[in-house]
Amino acid sequence: MDWSRRQFLGTGAFLLGQAALDAQETADLILFNGRILTVDDAFSIRQAIVIRDGRIVAVGDNELRRRYRSARVTDLGGRTVMPGFCDTHIHPGGHSRRYIDFSRDEIAHRVAAAAARQGQGAGAGEALSIQDAITMYTRNGAFLAREEKLKGTLEAGKLADMIVLPEDPVSIPPEKLLGLKVDMTIVGGRVLYDRQLEG
Repeated sequence: MDWSRRQFLGTGAFLLGQAALDAQETADLILFNGRILTVDDAFSIRQAIVIRDGRIVAVGDNELRRRYRSARVTDLGGRTVMPGFCDTHIHPGGHSRRYIDFSRDEIAHRVAAAAARQGQGAGAGEALSIQDAITMYTRNGAFLAREEKLKGTLEAGKLADMIVLPEDPVSIPPEKLLGLKVDMTIVGGRVLYDRQLEG
């Protein structure tokens, strides 16, 4: 058999490509090109997340897309992914930045003062930041339920329970939060809701 240089190089390229595919790890779902709010201690933001068997396998930059292969790969197009809320039926773990005296007289005084200034919002020292609120209902909620090793943050080994939002709730003006709709809901690594497919 007489091989031309072109046939030889084409076959070599095919074999190298096949070897690269074989070296990739498999996954059930890859989300990339987004803002992944890990809600870890540093509130890190990553670009991609890989899911297999209902668990998070890896969280990092878009390079993960080359390291893993999956039948379902979703380009987030800049959308935001964050952990699902942990509904513990326990008050969220967090606190106001200011001490509050819960004595009966103090509460009555504060209620009367609040009624007198009706229509005014909480003071800057009394309000929670969006980042604090997200942390309270995700990471802290999991901690209060003693499930912090299982959920509450988007880290390798944890359950793949998360939502995809069209915008980053931490970055948008607070008045836009109420209009923020969920684009996708993922529970145990399975996409249970996808607004694009719902029409």
